[in-house]
Amino acid sequence: MACSPFHYLSHLHIQRHLFFPTTLNDPVSFCKAVITSCPRLTKLSITYIDLFNKKTAEIIKRMKTHPHLTNIELDLCHTNADLDPLVSEVNSEGKLTVTVTHGEGSSLDDPDD
Repeated sequence: MACSPFHYLSHLHIQRHLFFPTTLNDPVSFCKAVITSCPRLTKLSITYIDLFNKKTAEIIKRMKTHPHLTNIELDLCHTNADLDPLVSEVNSEGKLTVTVTHGEGSSLDDPDD
């Protein structure tokens, strides 16, 4: 999960291919790699990646520690309204703005739960 250093990258957008479902299996390693490899990142966007609530929450909590990150956008990552209290809590802290568009797919049940 390690990335080459992208010292000047400010926006990382990860999106699956339209016809191939993509799951992020290890959000902890993903966050460590992004924090280490992208020290000046200000915005992280993840679209159509099968995260579900548990992995999405893990990413939000871990990415809060990134020193320059100010915005996380999560679109259609198999999440639902159960994630909203965490999003509200993080947004109320004022350092990081998290935007989540819930949905995607026929089932929002996390297969890891």
